[in-house]
Amino acid sequence: MSDQAGRAPSAGVGAVRHADWELPEVLAAVILVAFVILTATGVAVGVTTGLGSEAAPLSTVQGTGLAMQAATTWASPAFAFVLLSTAWLVWWQVRIWGAEIALAEAAGDDAPAGDDPTVIAAFDHLLRAKALATWSLPLYVVVLSAAVSNVAGSFLLYRGRGSLAGAARWSQHLGSIGLGLATALLVGTGVVAAAYVRTQVSHEFTLAEEAASEAARLARARSGGSPRPRGALSRTDGAPDPGA
Repeated sequence: MSDQAGRAPSAGVGAVRHADWELPEVLAAVILVAFVILTATGVAVGVTTGLGSEAAPLSTVQGTGLAMQAATTWASPAFAFVLLSTAWLVWWQVRIWGAEIALAEAAGDDAPAGDDPTVIAAFDHLLRAKALATWSLPLYVVVLSAAVSNVAGSFLLYRGRGSLAGAARWSQHLGSIGLGLATALLVGTGVVAAAYVRTQVSHEFTLAEEAASEAARLARARSGGSPRPRGALSRTDGAPDPGA
């Protein structure tokens, strides 16, 4: 950004004036909360299944595998894609409000800080997008861990089960591995997208702060007079100032 003077919201303004939540932000927040609930429920299901497996004709290792799979059934590409959609939603917000800042910059007005509600709202939305992207990162880690746990649970569950032929066991394993790899790919994409959103928002604020500092420096120079550079001409005959 160039000529971004007065556009970065001050701490006082940002503390009392917040933009309303928009639909993409609400959807992203709801999805994140839903995944927190889903994760907690999965843990409860895994514990319950593990305790119930003691009465089943399963070894300890197989019971552990059954509990791991029951707790992570939701860690699938479909759910990972839903979580990935939050990255798209916050990225969209960054694109839209970054464009608003660019338009205000192109207008070239010199409105003082706090007098441009559109720009203030834009920075507020950018901060919110960064927060949502940050909150999504731990959930990506949880989903990836759950996908790995599901694959490991498959190997533990069918370990030593003589009733299943080797081909049948490996068909189960390959299915779990395929779902795990697809989930990991989507999770990795989400992590990259969330990191990109965080970087873009930080970049916008860095540019705004630099432009505000430059504008303040120019304002001080206009009000108090800029210092003469060394060797500046100060005489009518064009000779250099001896004291320079």
